[in-house]
Formats: sequence, C-alpha cells, structure tokens
Amino acid sequence: MPKLEDYVPYCANQIYARALLDVKKQDPAVDDFLQRCQNSPFSRHLDLWSFLDVPRSRLVKYPLLFKSIQKLVMFCMLNM
Repeated sequence: MPKLEDYVPYCANQIYARALLDVKKQDPAVDDFLQRCQNSPFSRHLDLWSFLDVPRSRLVKYPLLFKSIQKLVMFCMLNM
C-alpha cells in the first residue's frame, strides 16, 4: 500500500517521542500547560499522548478491518 509508507518513520519514532514527552513533562511549566489542556473539554479530557498515538493505533487496526471485510464479502458471494 503506497500511502502507508508515510507511517513507517512516524511509528518507528514513537518510542523516542514518548521518551521526549516524558522529559518535557518534568518541566513544571510544560506539565502545567499539558494538564490544563487535558482538563479542557476541547481535548475531550485526553492527554497529549492519546492524540500522538492515534495514527499508530489506527494503522494496527487496518488489517483486522480488511480481514473482516474480506470474510463478509466472501460470505455474501457464497450466499448469492
């Protein structure tokens, strides 16, 4: 899948991004800012990591979605 190649560096750097976020959160000003953002209804009370991890978590679910679609299509074709 040609467009999924953009996810490779993003996913490969997740560990480093998490480590950097943990380091930055040690700064009281950064931690306070992130807490205020998390407490905002605009953020749906999710932390920053939840937003950063969305692309990876969706990517992991695609094969499951494709397999389910394939099974359903095969089932429908057999029952026609």
